[in-house]
Amino acid sequence: MAAEQAKQVLQQCEAALSDALPELVRQDELELPASVKVPFLMDSREKHKVLVRQLWVLDSLLSLLETLDTSTLSEGRSSVDTGTEDRDQWKALKSQYKDEIQEVESLITVFKEKVDEVLARKEALCQLLHTLEQKKEECKEKQRIKAGKQQKARERAERVCARVQELEAALERGRHGLQLSGQRVSELQAQLSGAQQSLDTWSRTHSRLQLELQRLDGLSGVRVLSVRERELHVELNPRLLCPSLDLLPLSLSLRWTSDDLFTLQLSSAGRSLLEDVSSRRPLQDARSALLEVMQLYVEQGSLLAEIQRLHSRFAIDWRPAERKLVFLKTASIVCTLSVEEGYPTSGRVQLVSVQGGAQSLNIAGLQPPLGKPSLTEWLEFLTCCPDL
Repeated sequence: MAAEQAKQVLQQCEAALSDALPELVRQDELELPASVKVPFLMDSREKHKVLVRQLWVLDSLLSLLETLDTSTLSEGRSSVDTGTEDRDQWKALKSQYKDEIQEVESLITVFKEKVDEVLARKEALCQLLHTLEQKKEECKEKQRIKAGKQQKARERAERVCARVQELEAALERGRHGLQLSGQRVSELQAQLSGAQQSLDTWSRTHSRLQLELQRLDGLSGVRVLSVRERELHVELNPRLLCPSLDLLPLSLSLRWTSDDLFTLQLSSAGRSLLEDVSSRRPLQDARSALLEVMQLYVEQGSLLAEIQRLHSRFAIDWRPAERKLVFLKTASIVCTLSVEEGYPTSGRVQLVSVQGGAQSLNIAGLQPPLGKPSLTEWLEFLTCCPDL
């Protein structure tokens, strides 16, 4: 009877151990921190050692009971009853067996309590692990949110810096434009001041010009054609002074500068007279300058009239500074005539050179039949001369 009870107890212990061991194995398989896992494993090892020793004692008792013969025990009851020593031994064994049974039961109870505690700790650890995983995910999410905010803050800061740089560049451009505008305003003010001065000068010059025009209107042989800004166009007609001269009217322009100095520009008919007239003179000398030009034009009237007539018949070029007349007879023959001072009354006309003619040509032998030929007679002679 006791052997059967002991076997049942052993079977219950093995079943409880088989139920607890997988949980312990699974508990060991959990990935826990070392600070939690090491104490737990040490405590479990101590409990396993105690349980193994107890199971070894139980196994020893069961082996002893299996070696005993039941027939021997039944036959020996009388001897046991009769033998006090055997009875005492039996009682001691029985008492020891009961104590060990109680000890085993108490150990089993303790073992079950430890298993329950381990399971509770396992559940707590699983709950803690789940909480840690949630906190870990929350921390990761917070880090992602924080990183996103930092990235947005950096992008916002970069945009702000770029905008600040653009505003600084625009401000610099505005300052530069303001400076240029100030300079332009100063230039315009200076130009306005210069224009005002020019206007005042023009007003004074216009007043003097009006006075000169009044004087010129009373001058015989001078007619004002037009008046422009800083320019006056007049016409000199020598026929009004000397009707016998066949001279064309002489047109000239009087131009003056801001410093009240004028220059004369004559037409092609009297351009040679400019060499005898000052090119820059005060404006108040305009009347005397025009009279001087008129006098020179009249004095050289006969020569200029003849040259004007010859221009329509021959290819000539008059050089007043040298007082020479260049006659282009053909494309290859050029004749040069010298006109002395006082022509046509006292001066003579002489042939100076012939270019492009025969090399053996004697210029001294070329002479019109008249004793004192004029320019017209010389040109007619040279045109018809067979030696050229």
